Amino acid sequence: MFFLVSEQDWILESHSQRKLVDIEPYLMHVGKPWRKNKELVESDEDQKKPHKEHQKQVDRSHIKTSPSAGIEAKHSDVTSKQFSPTKIKQWAKNDLAQTISWLESQEEKPEPNELKAIAAEGVITCLQDAIESLKQGNDVKGVAEQWSFVPHVINELAELDGRRKEGSLSKEQLSQLAIKCKKIYQAEFAHMHDNDKKHQSKPRSDDAQYDSDDTIEMTEEEIDLACRQLPGVCGRQ
Repeated sequence: MFFLVSEQDWILESHSQRKLVDIEPYLMHVGKPWRKNKELVESDEDQKKPHKEHQKQVDRSHIKTSPSAGIEAKHSDVTSKQFSPTKIKQWAKNDLAQTISWLESQEEKPEPNELKAIAAEGVITCLQDAIESLKQGNDVKGVAEQWSFVPHVINELAELDGRRKEGSLSKEQLSQLAIKCKKIYQAEFAHMHDNDKKHQSKPRSDDAQYDSDDTIEMTEEEIDLACRQLPGVCGRQ
């Protein structure tokens, strides 16, 4: 079923072209938009589409991570792996052992029972110097140059600090990383110290407790007296 939308428009158009023009554009199908206005409607919708597409692109641009943010995230992930708690704990053990060895190699060295404590204090002090330097906006390399023996963790921080690529950590982020390392080092040193104390206080075996200097010398009379008091042990009456 068709309806003529505008008979006058169709007649005028036919007259202007001096022929009968197609009447289809001037008809309306039941339940559908006016065919003549369809082109206008589509044109209007076409004009809206670019705007909608542009809006979608703008929205997506907000969702997408900027290149610098992406690089920073990747760099942070690499740093997390490089400075994992497991690695830092191992560095702490190695740094303490190597610092002790270095102290022992010096002409003037601490007493043996003080070596471990002094070595641990030196490593922690070096880390604190690095933290203070970073907080002031200075390089870790300058700290390393002031120490005769540099712990491995300081070299790692200095290497990271020396990278000038886009997305590298800021001084503030590096200082936070150094603080993290210091806390793990302190905890690991405390754990090692507790283990040493437990080992020292652990009861020794009977053989280890035996000392020939503690042997009691007894006369024959004293032996006979003791055996008479403990006849079941000595087998004497």
